[in-house]
Amino acid sequence: MGEFIGIRFGRVKADQDSVAWEYRSHKEFDGIGGFADILRKAGEHIADLPEITHPARTNFVRTGLTGFQSALPRIKVSWSQEFIDRAAPDLTECNTQTPPSSVAWHVFSEQETKELVRYARVVDVTVNSVLVRLLDKTIRPDLQIKTTKIPWMLPVNLRRTNVGSGAVDTSNHSSAIFINTHPSYRFRQTHTQIYEKLQSAEHWSLWSIYGLTHNLPHRIKAALIERDRAIPRWNIGSFSNLGVWDQEKQYAEKDSFIFMPPVLRCQWIGAGCVTYQRKLALAIQAHPDVATNPEIAKTWMQRWVKQIKISLPQNNRA
Repeated sequence: MGEFIGIRFGRVKADQDSVAWEYRSHKEFDGIGGFADILRKAGEHIADLPEITHPARTNFVRTGLTGFQSALPRIKVSWSQEFIDRAAPDLTECNTQTPPSSVAWHVFSEQETKELVRYARVVDVTVNSVLVRLLDKTIRPDLQIKTTKIPWMLPVNLRRTNVGSGAVDTSNHSSAIFINTHPSYRFRQTHTQIYEKLQSAEHWSLWSIYGLTHNLPHRIKAALIERDRAIPRWNIGSFSNLGVWDQEKQYAEKDSFIFMPPVLRCQWIGAGCVTYQRKLALAIQAHPDVATNPEIAKTWMQRWVKQIKISLPQNNRA
């Protein structure tokens, strides 16, 4: 339908000024699968891929409620006029066949990565919860209404022993949960919301719904996408964490990897995180409908990194 759905990966040189980009289609891979494929083809030994650890399973009631959400009105956030003027969005839909141009990344040092992990433990939340809350603070200054709730999608890895039997382990085994962020939320509130969604098995409900719609005619699927009904609700974007990959070093010691989920007309921002060889890396990109100016993603990344570094020593402000 004209959208670029490549999952974006990059090998970053030590100076962070040079990136070798690689892409994997989201039709054939999810983030974990795409990264494993890249590492395997580069000669690294990647055996079993990470599996889901949360025990919750879906039920008919929850699946029905998730499906019902798809029929509700789409409530979208609006950007400030000052942001729109700077962002130079391309609303002609002529650039969706190629990777977005507004992209930025940052690689933390091993010591900074340790400090972030230690801080998350001190405040008794996951690194994900810390990053999502601070990502909210990163985007919020550019909204028309600064105090509005922001809806996000968080992908969930569904790999387990008896899922996708006979399929390639790198194929798309991802579902998602949907959360809201708000300026009043602390790390604990964000963390609690994420785990309540996992406990309710929202990710398995979404997986079940996609299974039920698998055999719909192509024209109906296309109509659902055009009308923004392919997912239960509209989201400003997605934040995806591929986890920790600290296997034996095959690459130059100071090189790192970055990763970003795709951006879509129905999901404007793609923010990704991966920890490779003990260094956590963040990356973010904007859909051309939102921004084509590369400085927008760079500004977001600068704010995100600043928020992380400010938060680390101030445990009492969680």
